Amino acid sequence: MHNKLKANTALMISAAGALATLPSISPLVPSMSGFTLGLLNHGFLAATIGGLADWFAVTALFHKPLGISWRTEILKKNRKRIMDAIVEFVSSDLLSAKNIINNLKSENTANLLITYFQNNDGRARVKTLINDTLVEIASSADTKSIAKSITPIIKSEAHNIDAKQIIDAVVNVLTKDEHSRKILAMVFGAVHDIFKSEFVQEALRLKISTLRREYEADSAGRALVLNAINLTDDKILTIINENVDKRIKGTINTLTSDGIVDPDSLSTAANMSMYFANFLKSSTSDENTQKFFGDFKKVLANNFDLADYIKNWLDKYLKSENYLKNQQKLQEVDENSSHIIKLEKVNPIWQGAVEQIIDDKIDDFIASPVLQDKFDRFIKKLLESLINNYHDAIPGLIRERLDSLSDEELTTFVEGKVADDLQMIRINGSICGCAVGILLYLVSYAVQTIAGS
Repeated sequence: MHNKLKANTALMISAAGALATLPSISPLVPSMSGFTLGLLNHGFLAATIGGLADWFAVTALFHKPLGISWRTEILKKNRKRIMDAIVEFVSSDLLSAKNIINNLKSENTANLLITYFQNNDGRARVKTLINDTLVEIASSADTKSIAKSITPIIKSEAHNIDAKQIIDAVVNVLTKDEHSRKILAMVFGAVHDIFKSEFVQEALRLKISTLRREYEADSAGRALVLNAINLTDDKILTIINENVDKRIKGTINTLTSDGIVDPDSLSTAANMSMYFANFLKSSTSDENTQKFFGDFKKVLANNFDLADYIKNWLDKYLKSENYLKNQQKLQEVDENSSHIIKLEKVNPIWQGAVEQIIDDKIDDFIASPVLQDKFDRFIKKLLESLINNYHDAIPGLIRERLDSLSDEELTTFVEGKVADDLQMIRINGSICGCAVGILLYLVSYAVQTIAGS
């Protein structure tokens, strides 16, 4: 039950009690003596007077009780003086620079930040904020101008590049055992995919059918034997596929398995890796190959539109422009359209590195008391400086907020915050009035009794 309802209930009970115990209607309550009736009447009557007086006082703070305008609507009529007092109290006492700084010193800002990272999805939000900021910066970059500036430098350096050194470096990497095995495994995998393709399978089936007819043409017995063992064209193709699958998968397993213990498999993998390395070295050391790469470098430098390539590369990997364009196209598609647009999301090339750096720095901060102490002291020093420099702006901010409210809005706002608590004044007024009324009656009754005797 709200205090206002309690206060109204107390006032109604007091008024009803005062009416019910009036001496003029005492014959209606013959069971009560004159003393008891008078005592109750004075108590209820005083409680009613006290409750009404306090109701008028509380209501007069915000409105015109009973339409009386004299000395009422105190908040509205004294708005400027009250606002000045509120601004002075809040800015100089409640939100004084000293109080703010003392409260700030009692907090550990590093722990607050760690809690934000660990319990409030702060890590992801920091990543999003930084990524969005970098994307915004990157999206405004003039990639055409950047490409135009970089191109002459790259072309100038390209003429000094020794193709042989690059080729030798690439070959040295590719011919290392672990790399050559992976390359060979991918080659065998590609061969296997080609062999299993529909085109190759159909060609094999036709070839098997041709060979079968040629084989059976010389002897009816051969056809009889093949039919007897159910060796059809599809059966023969299945046998070939199974053998090829087994051979290629076995070779790939030999090349890619870790910790090979079978000496034959180990020797086979080493030999394949060695043959592949020798092939690469011999082919790239050939004079014609060297000449080809040299000519290719000249053609690339003279005919390739390097500036346009750099611009497109920056648009795709620095700005993720293609993805943004596809998103725009998707938004333009009619909602009822059955067409499906596949978006190729190309994240900015720097995004993964930036997120990894953020994760590392956050982990370092959480694990380091030294960094936390430095951060805490830095933040407190920074905030203390800001508070001292800009504390004078607080009164202006408070006054600006209060001045933005009309008289009605301000009255509604203040009444909503304190009116329910002010109702306790009415309740206390009724109680105190009742007590005083009873006390005065007792004193009066005692005096009359003594005087009568």
